[in-house]
Amino acid sequence: MRNWLFQVMSRLFQASECSSQMPSCSDNLNSLNGATVVLEEQPGLWQVEYAGSFWYAYSPKQSIFHEGDIVQVVGREGISLLIDKA
Repeated sequence: MRNWLFQVMSRLFQASECSSQMPSCSDNLNSLNGATVVLEEQPGLWQVEYAGSFWYAYSPKQSIFHEGDIVQVVGREGISLLIDKA
């Protein structure tokens, strides 16, 4: 019984880790849709809308974005998206 429960919990955890909204689960990051910049939280940190959810994001190239800009999601680090100019 304990082994069965462990297997079920492992599968549920893997499914939640690799939902369709998590960019790191995609094999090809270039195929991801763009995100929209909602607001700048602090210098270099933005809040973006992506795949129906709001994410914190930053640019590894230290690009500057403005509210309403469409940006490309190029990756994910932890719970933050990595974005660049579209």
